[in-house]
Amino acid sequence: MSAEHLAGEGTAVDAALAFAELSPETTRERRLVWQGEPGEEHYNPITRDTGRVLCEANVLYRGRRQATAEANLTAADSGKRLAHGIATCMILS
Repeated sequence: MSAEHLAGEGTAVDAALAFAELSPETTRERRLVWQGEPGEEHYNPITRDTGRVLCEANVLYRGRRQATAEANLTAADSGKRLAHGIATCMILS
């Protein structure tokens, strides 16, 4: 797997995690502070043969002071998992 593949997968997973945690319910007149680096696992490289790629994120927990989300990057046609990430952030008022 080349650095180019890792950068593309990591960027998609990071963005999905941020969008999930930056929902209006979480950030209404508040700001988020990431707690450490988002944890990411890369399983398979993205190549020209991979085709369309889908990245979905879900909020696992959202409290008054903390939110946790996970993201999955999969090949849209085969459903093969390419990468997974999880991140936690603090919610400051």
